[in-house]
Amino acid sequence: MVVFYSERIIVSASRPKGIKMLSKDLFTIIAPELQEVEDSLRLLCNSPISVLNEASLHLINAGGKRIRPAFTLLTAKLYSVNIAKVIKIAVALELIHMATLVHDDVIDNSLIRRGQATIKSSWGNRFSIYSGNHIFAISLSLIAEYQRSDILEIVADTSMKICEGEIIQMASCFKTDLGLKNYLYRIQRKTALLISVSCVLGALISDISYELQVAH
Repeated sequence: MVVFYSERIIVSASRPKGIKMLSKDLFTIIAPELQEVEDSLRLLCNSPISVLNEASLHLINAGGKRIRPAFTLLTAKLYSVNIAKVIKIAVALELIHMATLVHDDVIDNSLIRRGQATIKSSWGNRFSIYSGNHIFAISLSLIAEYQRSDILEIVADTSMKICEGEIIQMASCFKTDLGLKNYLYRIQRKTALLISVSCVLGALISDISYELQVAH
């Protein structure tokens, strides 16, 4: 299990440009692969439609810790030295996360994220919805390249549960009598699930043996 010893944000000399890191920097061993993820995000979000391209790059340039692709790569590293074939799924998972952020900002009427104006703030609700859909579609095209039904099944199930978490949260807005069980249920679907799946897919696409797959 990967453990971060502190939540304090620091800057690492070995990190890919634009990515913040956590102390006790565990991302050093995957720094080259993380840079490939970052480069791929920019390349894949480069649309011939200028306004869509501008909005997507605006989201990427706002930064982020890239926790999900990092966990994908770190888990793959446990089972294989060469993790090049995991890059695509790492990128896809970050794109899914990015798409949910765009949609969240519309639902929450958020004007600022990571110190930058949101796509919703700069381009409006309707454009934000389609922009998020476009980013999500890019992730699906990457996942389809693996031609593996087990991966598609995991991503589809995860996407449905993330939506369920968001809907449950909206339905319980301003309710003050919610218990711990309800809270944990929501954050498991809204946040924890995609991080967990990042680890699962990193292992599945690496050279993990069938015996270990069954054991996990």
